[in-house]
Amino acid sequence: MKILNFGSLCIDHVYHVPHFVRPGETLPSRSYQVFAGGKGFNQSVAIASAGVPVCHAGAIGADGAWLLQTLRRAGGDVALVRCGATPTGHAVIQINPHGENAIVLFPGANRTISRE
Repeated sequence: MKILNFGSLCIDHVYHVPHFVRPGETLPSRSYQVFAGGKGFNQSVAIASAGVPVCHAGAIGADGAWLLQTLRRAGGDVALVRCGATPTGHAVIQINPHGENAIVLFPGANRTISRE
């Protein structure tokens, strides 16, 4: 059995902040990290990690090529991921000291996929 997973691929920019930014405020973060993400990407990694063959279908921009390398290393097949001119989807994630998050999402290349 092989699973076809059609889903989002994103670059997550994570900022640990003392509180969520308020209108008009410039807020320095305590740390900054970049992660491979997107619900579809995370599902494909989990499926591959469980030892089940998975082929991921989706779209990225040139800036997301490293996501494919990460998915390949996890054991996923990326033959159905298309790379186009639109930047890869990304999220700006604020995490406060209570572990709550606030997320701004740019769908990017994920939105370039049509029903056809």
